[in-house]
Amino acid sequence: MGREQSRLAYMMDALGINGRELAKVLNVDYSLVSKWRTNNRKLTRRSAHIAKLAEYMISISSAKYGDPLNKILTGADGSALADSGKSLEDRLIAWLTDESIIEQSHKLFTLQPARNANRIVSECTTYRGNAERRAAVLQFLDYVISLPEGQKLMLISQEDTDWLTEDPEFFLTWQARMAEVLNRNNRITIIHWIDRRSDQLAAMLIKWLPLHLTGKIDSHYYPKYSEMLFRTTLFIIENHIAMVGMDDEHRGNNRYTAIFRDQISLQHYQGVFRKLIKACQPLVETCDGSSCRNLMSGLSDSFSGHQSLLLISDQFLFSTMEEENFERMLGRMELGSSDAEQLRDYYAKSAMLFSPMKKRYRCRHAYDLKSLYQAAAGEKWPFQYIPHIVEHKDIDIRDIFAGHLRSLIKALNENESFEMALVNFQQLPMILPANLIAEQANYVLTWSGDNRGIMVMSKEPTIVNSIYSFYDSAWESIPRVSRSKEFVISELMKMAEL
Repeated sequence: MGREQSRLAYMMDALGINGRELAKVLNVDYSLVSKWRTNNRKLTRRSAHIAKLAEYMISISSAKYGDPLNKILTGADGSALADSGKSLEDRLIAWLTDESIIEQSHKLFTLQPARNANRIVSECTTYRGNAERRAAVLQFLDYVISLPEGQKLMLISQEDTDWLTEDPEFFLTWQARMAEVLNRNNRITIIHWIDRRSDQLAAMLIKWLPLHLTGKIDSHYYPKYSEMLFRTTLFIIENHIAMVGMDDEHRGNNRYTAIFRDQISLQHYQGVFRKLIKACQPLVETCDGSSCRNLMSGLSDSFSGHQSLLLISDQFLFSTMEEENFERMLGRMELGSSDAEQLRDYYAKSAMLFSPMKKRYRCRHAYDLKSLYQAAAGEKWPFQYIPHIVEHKDIDIRDIFAGHLRSLIKALNENESFEMALVNFQQLPMILPANLIAEQANYVLTWSGDNRGIMVMSKEPTIVNSIYSFYDSAWESIPRVSRSKEFVISELMKMAEL
């Protein structure tokens, strides 16, 4: 005797969903859907696929038939759906996983498509205020993490970021969740609105820097500037879910957020994003390996020496050592002739830009004192000190490091335009843990301090000037004693003796 059809089978038949279509949506094998239909495998609340299955059925009901499921099921065996205190998704899950047999007289009927295919009734979850925006964002990110790897995310950021930054604990949680999203081989395409106050723009972009250094974010900006009555935010997981936000700066508790799961709304917001991205321009250039050499070559070609330069780093850069010292290090690396020439060319281009001996309007370097002492006392050297752009063996360069320190002391004594600050970055919240170089009115360059060797560069004038201004203020927040020539030289001499 055959098994009684499952509730899932009745619902699939009513909504006109076939097994292969559902298997593709859930990213499961067709045989699993077949077993669910015939009750050879129970569909339970604990299933990893039940929430996505319910979302999809709700969206199909709205898109095809113009009515939400709680109305469609009126008159059927809808007892589990009758509790209006629960969401439609929860009620549908309860109904699908109910193991009782549907009475023959209550079995679902085949639905007729709505007469007006352009009108749907969809269910969304709405939130008000900054705290609720944060709750919605965490739900969105948790949903991304629950999906298979390789998802495509689309983001638009027009609103201010108070909701993100006013709660420091939440910001750290957001950063960790975003890192997890990117570590799962998902990719983000984001459109930034840069028509903001300079301090707001710099703060927003600097908070995104560590995420950009994963190399998994494609960042763009909208190149038109105009007043907006309402500013919006859009987070989309392609073909899965859309989170829409809006604020009005003239109203209190004004942050509005909604999460849509139905396919009609989702397709609409994806269309909005794709139309906007066509009008956008790249905000940053991301590179690694050989492309970093090309980037450095382009920057050196535009070098004039007339602009101020700020360098913020936890460690000294090999490009700030004297050429004689560099050649000694190069000789110990035992590179092939081709790699040696590539590295020599890279050093020449970067030294032209960052060397403390170069005469320019003003050149300021700020380094993390704690990290420098750790490097001076250790046997392994940071990746940004020994170049990562070619493969090389581990070498002992303590004497080279000591020579580098002496050359920096020489530069401080002989080059009036060169200044250095040595400070513990953890004591200065304005200096974030990112390695960054900003040349006024020219470019901003940042890089990862690990073996990934990723660089991110922007030459967009609004971005460059905002970030330069931010770090110019950060420099002034460093105590005078930490950037006095006497103190800096004294510390460099101590390191040279280690």
